[in-house]
Amino acid sequence: ISPYLECYCSSTAFNTDNSDIQSVTINGVTNTLNCTTTAPGQGSVLKKYSNFHPLGNLTDLELEGVIPFSIEVDNCDPAPYNSFATSIWIDFNHNGIFSDAGEQVFIENTAVAGPRTVVGNFTIPCTALTGQTGMRITVVEGFSGSSIVPCLLYSSGA
Repeated sequence: ISPYLECYCSSTAFNTDNSDIQSVTINGVTNTLNCTTTAPGQGSVLKKYSNFHPLGNLTDLELEGVIPFSIEVDNCDPAPYNSFATSIWIDFNHNGIFSDAGEQVFIENTAVAGPRTVVGNFTIPCTALTGQTGMRITVVEGFSGSSIVPCLLYSSGA
């Protein structure tokens, strides 16, 4: 039996052009990518999907903490830039899925042109399990609001 951190559904782009996540900062700690480096985890594909699980925890978060984040999104291609929307999910109950109530902690209801930095906060519920926890961030063109789901296959984004 595989650990829950290795059982998440797929979510990926078909194309390697347009919007790419360049860095993610959670609670003041940053994980950075660039246009030529593939993330170290299983299933990572340059400019389509990045799995950072092998690096371990990015940062420690406290129960009931209000956690600031920023996601820098840019193109590795020249203008024109497309509109995209962003969503974040956290598997608070460690069951290997992101679709449980309360696990989508951030969603942009309107797609906005990039490049840009998406900023906000989310709160860790007091019922969240402690220990290493899966988080998924999706930046996707052509979707916004409730149409962004955790197991989405889409044309362009990251």
